[in-house]
Amino acid sequence: MTFTTPCFVRVENPEKRNNLREWAKNIGYNFVDVAGIESDYSDPQPYIEVFPHSFRSTTPQGNSFYVASRKAIDCGENIELFKALAAMNYENNREQWFVEEGKMFKCTSDKINNYSYNWLTTRKATAEEIVEYFKNKE
Repeated sequence: MTFTTPCFVRVENPEKRNNLREWAKNIGYNFVDVAGIESDYSDPQPYIEVFPHSFRSTTPQGNSFYVASRKAIDCGENIELFKALAAMNYENNREQWFVEEGKMFKCTSDKINNYSYNWLTTRKATAEEIVEYFKNKE
């Protein structure tokens, strides 16, 4: 699967980091550690980055983090913003945010459910709209 929005988040809590890695793996990402090889998630690195095909953990000193920070959206410590951006892809609707007449809602499965919508006026949210939505939620 090809995801569209590189971003990164700082997650200090190891349990939350592992949960986030599992979430990313479940929606189609491959985990790569800072050395560029598959990992067992045991690393203590506080940052998690996502790229179109993979995600990795790293530190601000890691080369990967500095490269990504120039191109990727910085989610700070906001895990929900990170998830909203990281889920963006063109292949399915799972975990993605949609806009209809100024209202935003999240798809909770491969199909949009629990929301009465009109496909003629509903579209996937852009990265900019998602960032703004979460900025206003705080």
